[in-house]
Amino acid sequence: MEGPISTVYFTNGDVKRSHPGGRVEYYYKEVDTWHTTHPGGAEVYHFPSGQTEAHGLDGYKEILFPDGLLRRVYPDGREEDQPTR
Repeated sequence: MEGPISTVYFTNGDVKRSHPGGRVEYYYKEVDTWHTTHPGGAEVYHFPSGQTEAHGLDGYKEILFPDGLLRRVYPDGREEDQPTR
């Protein structure tokens, strides 16, 4: 069993969930977006458009667009697109 999840509800409508393993999920009500920070520091964003972004500590990013396009952005600024469908 993982243990209890701590949930904080803010007056502006934001929500913060802290999991025992160190994962933190934060919901930004104003922009309807979830931001998850994993114990190792990687971050994942879920936008209302269906776009998802994963950000690594080294500056590497993966962006998955609703149309199925996967964009990789490397720390040196290089970008690479790959269809996933």
